[in-house]
Amino acid sequence: MTNKINISVTHSIVINQTCETVWDFTQDFSKCTLWDTSMIECKLISESPERKAAIKAKGGLQAILEYKIFDRPAKTTLRMTDIKAPIIVGDGGDDRKLFFS
Repeated sequence: MTNKINISVTHSIVINQTCETVWDFTQDFSKCTLWDTSMIECKLISESPERKAAIKAKGGLQAILEYKIFDRPAKTTLRMTDIKAPIIVGDGGDDRKLFFS
């Protein structure tokens, strides 16, 4: 049996724009590689019944992001599925959250 290590990452920045402007920019997968330097490729693959995106990132990570909450412009919560990566075996369910105040 392998030992699992749980990792949580939190990061905050101040952006002098409206919440809606920031939301629309960060949730547009055609622009993801402009602001997330770890991403090689990102594309939206479905809007409904559930919003999903396919990603390829540096280090060999490939996954599907499945949104659990998509509450514009307040909060997103998602999980990774179909993970192909050298060191990741799962995500914890809601590893990527964006909060705007």
